[in-house]
Amino acid sequence: MTWQIDFGNLAVGIATVFIAMTSIYIANSNLRQIKTQKIAEFRMKWIEDLRKKLAEFCDETLKTIELARKHKDVSGVRIQFLYSYVRLELNTKEKKHRELLQAMIHAVKCVNLFVDQKVNKENDDKITKQHEQSISELFDIADAILKEEWSRIKLEITAGKIDLAAKQNTATK
Repeated sequence: MTWQIDFGNLAVGIATVFIAMTSIYIANSNLRQIKTQKIAEFRMKWIEDLRKKLAEFCDETLKTIELARKHKDVSGVRIQFLYSYVRLELNTKEKKHRELLQAMIHAVKCVNLFVDQKVNKENDDKITKQHEQSISELFDIADAILKEEWSRIKLEITAGKIDLAAKQNTATK
C-alpha cells in the first residue's frame, strides 16, 4: 500500500488554519483595545464626577457659612452627603485620597462651628481663615489626584492605541 499526498488539499488545509489563527489574533487584539478604551472612559467619567462633587462640596460649605452668619436655620446635611459621596469614590488605601478626605473633614468642622453658632466676632476671622485654608488644601490635593488620574488615562490610551478624538467626534454627531 502506498500513500499519496494530495498537495492541493494540504495547501487548502494549511491556509485555513493560518486564516483561523490570524482571525483569533486580530479578535484578541481588538478585545484588548476595547477593554482599554472602556477603562479609560470609566476613568474619565470618574474624574469629571469627582471634580463636580468636590466643587459642589466647596460651594455648599460657603453657602452654609453665609446662612449661619445671618443666623438662619441651616443644616449640614447636603455637605455630609457630598462628603460621603466623595468618600465612596476614593481609595482610602492611597495617601493622597486620605489627605483629601482629611481636608474635607477639616472644612466640615469649620462649617459646624458656624452652624452650631459657636462663632462670634472674636473668632470669626480665625475660623474663616481655617476654612479657607482647608478648602485651599483640598484644591491642591484634588489637583494632584486628578493630574495623576489623567496621566494614567494617557498611559492607557497610549498603551492601547486608542483614538479618543475619533470616538469623541462620533459621539457628538
